[in-house]
Amino acid sequence: MRLLHPFKPFITEELWQNLKERLPEGTLTSPALIIAPYPESNKKLLDPGAEQVMEAVMDIVRTIRNARAEYKVDIGKWVESFVYTDSLLSDIKARSATIETLAKTRPLTVLPRDKRPSKADKAMVSVLKDADVVIPLAGMVDIEAEKARLSKEIDILQREISKLTQRLGDEQFTSKAPAAVIEKEKSRLQEYENKSARMKTELEQLG
Repeated sequence: MRLLHPFKPFITEELWQNLKERLPEGTLTSPALIIAPYPESNKKLLDPGAEQVMEAVMDIVRTIRNARAEYKVDIGKWVESFVYTDSLLSDIKARSATIETLAKTRPLTVLPRDKRPSKADKAMVSVLKDADVVIPLAGMVDIEAEKARLSKEIDILQREISKLTQRLGDEQFTSKAPAAVIEKEKSRLQEYENKSARMKTELEQLG
């Protein structure tokens, strides 16, 4: 905050005064930021437990946002999601409203891990460090439209895979092309095959 003060003095001073009211008495002794000494580390203010909770919350929000982006969910649409956790259950429940707002997810259900169904039917599942996130696809995408999109992209990839396979199997090409070009084509083939396999898995999950 001290570093920002010369550039944003009104904002940083306001933040300073708000912090003074919320931090333990004696933490910020200077009446104003402009005359405050450069801060030193205070180990009393470290809270590993709070850091773990916030890291879990950020992971959950990031996961749901990434899912929305991957499936091109409309920015104004809310999606349903489930969070399963153990030791952080009460902490994450207490921050459900924050997660809902930041991730655009509603309803958000937070449950113990032992309440998670053994099989998620047509759902996107992400296993995080302190929680599992399950997002039902039915509430996020048009299943039939998504199946058609995946099928079309798989067909395009398969055509590219066939072309590359044929090119790399052509002795005239491999004997004349520079090694760097051949390696690049092999890399592209591997990339397309991996992408095709992932899309086929997604298509199978949709039924």
